[in-house]
Order: sequence, then C-alpha cells, then structure tokens
Amino acid sequence: YQRRVHGKQWYQRRVHGKQWYQRRVHGAPMPHVAAPTHLQFTKDGKTLKTFTRDYEIVHWALNDETKTGSHVKDIPDPDTTQWVGDPLIAGWDTRGLMQPDWDGTDLNACSKTRDNKYLCSSDDFGRVRLHNYPAVLPAAHHAYQGHSSFVVGCKFLTGQKGEEPPQLITVGGADMGIFQWQVVEEAPPEPAVESAGEEDEEAAGGWFINKEAVASSTESDDGALSASRATEPDDDRSM
Repeated sequence: YQRRVHGKQWYQRRVHGKQWYQRRVHGAPMPHVAAPTHLQFTKDGKTLKTFTRDYEIVHWALNDETKTGSHVKDIPDPDTTQWVGDPLIAGWDTRGLMQPDWDGTDLNACSKTRDNKYLCSSDDFGRVRLHNYPAVLPAAHHAYQGHSSFVVGCKFLTGQKGEEPPQLITVGGADMGIFQWQVVEEAPPEPAVESAGEEDEEAAGGWFINKEAVASSTESDDGALSASRATEPDDDRSM
C-alpha cells in the first residue's frame, strides 16, 4: 500500500505485480484546519501523525476497511508506539533542527538514516545541515552550502542496513538542482588543553595543590608550587 494526503483528500494505492490500482476517497476523511505538509506512519500502519501549515501536530487512528481516519486527542505512548520513515520537522526528536531567529517557514524537510544515526535538514537559506539523531541542540550540526537557492527537499537513500557511507539526495527550488551527497565519517579532533589559573583548577576539582609541600618548603626565587593531577574529569563535550 501507498497512502498519501493531499490537501483535504485521502489517496490509497495498491500495487499488484507491476500494476497500480488507485482508489480515491472523496470528501474530507481527515479534516485539518490548515493543509498538512508532512506525515509519518507507525510500523503497524494503524496510526498516522501529520504536521500542518499552522504548526499543529495531529494524530489519527486509521481504519483500513473503511479507508478513513479518526482524530486521536491523546499523544500515543512513545514506549509502545514505533514510528517508521522520516520524522516530522517538529517534535522532540527534531527540535534541534530549528535554528535561532528562524520562523516556521524556514525549515523545509528532514530525513534520517536507516540506522537512526544521522538526521539531515534543508532550509530556505540554501543549506543542508547534518545532525546526530535525535537532534536536540541547534548548534550541534555541520552546515553545507551547495544550492544557490532554498532547498525544498532532502532524503537519505535507503540502501542496505548497515551500509556505509550513507548517501543523501537534496532538491533545490529556484536553482532546480538535484544534488547527491555522501556522509564521510572522520575521527573528531583531540580537544585542546586549556591552561587555567591554579585557583580555577583547584575549584574545578581537576587539580589539587599539595599544600603540605608548600607549607614545608622555603621560599625560592621562582616561587613554584608543587601540584599533581587528580582523577581525570569527565569530558561532556564529546558528541
């Protein structure tokens, strides 16, 4: 089956061999206040969530026999609901895609790799951004310029599970360009060692000063202090 929401009409297609059968359901089986722009199904195909132009996320319970959907007021339990495909551009797992000073129209699309490791996004500024998935912090990404206009769509190629490296297709707007990208994984650089004052180091807990040696030592010309390294502090800056 292939299902599609277009405006306020619901389409369902069935493929049998090489022949497509299309059935069009008239009316508004799933009415929205504004037009839906993105959608995502659950793995069992019984639930659908949509994102509309008025920035609303709506959940629907699907009836495969009647080809209709009923509005669900409560958010499905994330512990028991498994969503498939690309996520919506709004949600807990994509909140880091929205950059500071953006409005809701600047972010156009997003796509994640099959292994749920990377998430890409495309925007109105001609940039393609690569995040870890889930994307939580807006600054934690790499941005790439290639399109000369807004980028209307992006999609990771499915490929085989565990296939490396992931490949990405992006589609431009006014430039009408279709770009193919390849994710290249490199080891992160070693963090730079920053020197700090002894008072700061002692307060941070990373260094301690041998005060007994200082008290028992006589003053010298260089005024050096005896210091030793304590347990290495955890480095929370790694991604």
